[in-house]
Amino acid sequence: MSSCHIFCLSRFSCSVLKNLTFVIFTALIFIGLSACATKPSASPLRIESHPKAITVPYRVSEAGHLIVDVAVNGRTAKPFIIDSGANISAVYEDYLQDFGLTNTGKTANVSGLVASAVRPITGRAELQVGSKIFQPNRIVILETPPNTNNVVGLLGVDVLSDYMILFNKETLTATFIPSADIDRNNFSGWHRITLRNRVGFLPDKGLYFTTIILKGKPAPVLIDTGSSLNFINWDLATQDESIKKLQTSLKKAIRLQGAIDTIPLQLRAVFYDVQLGRKRWAEVDVVVLEFDTLSEIAPVDGPMMLAGVGFFSPSTFAFDFGGNALYIHKDKLADSSREIQGDIVDVRHRASRLSK
Repeated sequence: MSSCHIFCLSRFSCSVLKNLTFVIFTALIFIGLSACATKPSASPLRIESHPKAITVPYRVSEAGHLIVDVAVNGRTAKPFIIDSGANISAVYEDYLQDFGLTNTGKTANVSGLVASAVRPITGRAELQVGSKIFQPNRIVILETPPNTNNVVGLLGVDVLSDYMILFNKETLTATFIPSADIDRNNFSGWHRITLRNRVGFLPDKGLYFTTIILKGKPAPVLIDTGSSLNFINWDLATQDESIKKLQTSLKKAIRLQGAIDTIPLQLRAVFYDVQLGRKRWAEVDVVVLEFDTLSEIAPVDGPMMLAGVGFFSPSTFAFDFGGNALYIHKDKLADSSREIQGDIVDVRHRASRLSK
């Protein structure tokens, strides 16, 4: 039996403590972007009219995932999640026979935020999106979640790494274009987030990171479109003194229950006035927990964030997998940008009820 190590970050759910009320913090966050605050954004039509463009419908699931229909081995197309947090595509085990896929007997160690598991993999398969056919050498077989909302698998970075996908929120269409053929001038006036594929000296696992600056200290941010939630670890959260006190209170509450070694320290909170470069979000929900299972891709003993698809999906945006960049369209309704000079952090406090 052979094995390999694969990252599929969004498929493991986490629970958070409930019925507790604490003071939580909010912060202005800045990620290095290059954009012009006054220049109008180029129309998405310039990109969608590319001669090599393949445009298909997409939809946003109840959970917030971006869904496209994928035909596997020529069978009827079924819903897949576009997942930048999975470096290999996956199918749920209940649908193997529907696609004519078989277990090869080989395995992959699949890592999530709060758990890891050894999962079987299939051999070569044919994945078709519109008229484009991808032929990955293997697909990981995941346990079928209790509620899939009809989703049958994940379309991962192994098939997307050479492409740019434009998600047009007005037409609900996803346009696939080879990254090598993209004229970046077509994104004139869009917010641009520069991405990289690894953190520090850690190995490249085919995932996508940018950097957050909080109180003058940089921290890696993993961009995971397969996650409907946003996560920060306690090292990032406790950059603020009030969070340190909150953490102490949580530990005390758990200790009083006699379960300090069995209950992971987790918290649900809200960031207000979140800034990605010059782009502003009024509020962003986050879950605070440790990222111990991600130690092979990021220095989890320091501050870190995982940004889910909800950061981007309310706007028209493009994920340029091959060009290592995210582009966010400056539409008047979704964009409440304001000019930002330098790295500014404004920490405010507000009481909020926590839930799990």
